[in-house]
Amino acid sequence: MAFDVQELLNLPAREKLRLINLLWENMQESEIIAQIPQSEWDEVSRREVHMKAHPEEWLTEEQMWQRVDELRKK
Repeated sequence: MAFDVQELLNLPAREKLRLINLLWENMQESEIIAQIPQSEWDEVSRREVHMKAHPEEWLTEEQMWQRVDELRKK
């Protein structure tokens, strides 16, 4: 399979995120996920607990994209 890395890097941020999500969903079906160290899963869990306990510290998806759009205009 051949693909142009520069073409991928030139994608708009939203398209990159869609690609990342697609790849992640595909990876979840593979055995590679089982190879992620427990310490990394523990960190993901810790951050999720913190995020739920302190939602005021985080952006909604809509706020995040608004921020991306603002930064791209600079």
